[in-house]
Amino acid sequence: MNAAAASLTPFATEGAVTALLDAVAAAQLAEQQRQEAARVSECRNWAAADNVVGIDCSAPLVETVTVASAAADAITNVQHEGVDEGGIVKRRGDLLIVLRRGRLFTIDIGVDDLRLVSVLDASGVATSDGHGGVWYDELLVWNDTVVVIGFNYGRGGTELGLFHLGSDGVLRYDATYHLRSSDYYSASNYASRLIGSRLILYTSRGLDARDAQENRWRPSLRRWHPDATSSEFHSIAPLDRVFQSAVPLELYPSVHTLVTCDLAERRLTCTASVFFAGPLDVHYVSPSAVYAWTSAAPAGRAILHRLPLDGGPVTAVSVRGSPASQLAFLEADRALNVVVSDDGNVSLLRLPIDAFGDGRQAAPESFYRHLASDGEPWPVVRHVGHTALVALTNGARTAGQIIVAPLDGRPLTTLDVGHGITRIEALGDDAVVVGAEQDALRLTTVRLGAAPRLATSLLLADGDEAERRSHGFFYRRDDAHSGVFGLPVVHETVGQWSRRASVRMVFVWSDDGRLTEVGALTAAVDATVDDDCQVSCVDWYGNARPIFIGDRVLALLGYELVEGQLFAGVVHEIRRLDFTPGSPKR
Repeated sequence: MNAAAASLTPFATEGAVTALLDAVAAAQLAEQQRQEAARVSECRNWAAADNVVGIDCSAPLVETVTVASAAADAITNVQHEGVDEGGIVKRRGDLLIVLRRGRLFTIDIGVDDLRLVSVLDASGVATSDGHGGVWYDELLVWNDTVVVIGFNYGRGGTELGLFHLGSDGVLRYDATYHLRSSDYYSASNYASRLIGSRLILYTSRGLDARDAQENRWRPSLRRWHPDATSSEFHSIAPLDRVFQSAVPLELYPSVHTLVTCDLAERRLTCTASVFFAGPLDVHYVSPSAVYAWTSAAPAGRAILHRLPLDGGPVTAVSVRGSPASQLAFLEADRALNVVVSDDGNVSLLRLPIDAFGDGRQAAPESFYRHLASDGEPWPVVRHVGHTALVALTNGARTAGQIIVAPLDGRPLTTLDVGHGITRIEALGDDAVVVGAEQDALRLTTVRLGAAPRLATSLLLADGDEAERRSHGFFYRRDDAHSGVFGLPVVHETVGQWSRRASVRMVFVWSDDGRLTEVGALTAAVDATVDDDCQVSCVDWYGNARPIFIGDRVLALLGYELVEGQLFAGVVHEIRRLDFTPGSPKR
């Protein structure tokens, strides 16, 4: 397969874009009229057959649902070294910056101290108009710039709040920007990435009949101020960065946008690349490109797009199946590796970068390596080094297997772990598998290498994971086969969104495959305490994180930061800070 010279072609004129959108709108309108005619006919036939009186078949019968608006400093369990991911806590020197329930906190973690420095609304002043339909989800830090990523339902787009972090640890609000988009929230993926000073956002939204007339499809940015109007949005996607698909679009396509913003600029500057395709299944950010797996085209196959971060042309390839999450991807050695499932058949797709073209070419079957025929629709996947680990059972309490698939084509290994599988994480050059066993939590290590094997397991009695997202786990690597990791655990199952403070952060020592529980740091503050929350009052992204800074061991547990000391094989609490808004600090 040689598609190196092919790519998606930019639109030549604005009129060509408008013509495409007009055709999409006309097709959608015709389909809606066809469906309405069929509904009216069915309604009249039903009314006549059953002798029903008083039914107005000209009025749609609808069901109404109401939806509420709703590096050295690395401490985040990221997919790629050097590609930071938006989270709820970041470090800058001796400071931790925490985002929780609509507020930003800075905490001094000097060698013998845990001290709250400052508290600031995550909105800065941007929501002083009283609008509460805004959610602040992610935080990133570059030098002395803190950026908070949220979604504002009232203003209809992604909200970027910029703050200055002073040398004294005090935050100062700088500016708010709005980017036209649809809600980016994902239960597993993260909306933002940071590579150097470049903030990277990937958004998609469905196209409707008004997009052509109102030009709303085009990614636009504005700086917010109290009198801001929609006319102040300015386009950040020049025509030569708007790409047309070589594959026919389905009836309800989406506009996909890669946005990059330079945080090093005094005034935020952003650029965008755009293409039209089917709805987004999942996106993945590597150090060199963003990949977007879009749902099946009219031909019945999905299209995988590649958007280089250096501004190169957008390329695409036709593929089959679908990945479970961004963790199913790994770009390495000029190839993209993706674990995909297709009606229970699980395969490892290995795509050379030069196999991407304009999307009309299909990845040949020789690029797919069959792994199993009885996998779950959404297997748990993690790449550790140059090895893909795939859990064939995604049931939290069902015994499962792990397929160990070297990316270089060496033989597969199947391992029976004997418990449920909800998480796979790297432990240096090895891995740990986490899942439920009856009413307990079981952790099993996998030794990788020439002959992969299960090493040892550890049972955490009467517990369950408090946070299933990847950031809930963090491993401090001491050497290739030893280190310590933290995992938030609760004693009883509670509602995903109602949990406001995790019970304990369990720490486990891993040494040459052997696991030893070395203690836990626990939350003490009442989880139902009134914090006078005004906006973003649900912990969508969880609220517990293990933190390692040199030899120091800390746990963020809701509104508490607890520090422990690992001594003689046991973690002992040595200090804690309660930074609940309005509460006495201790």
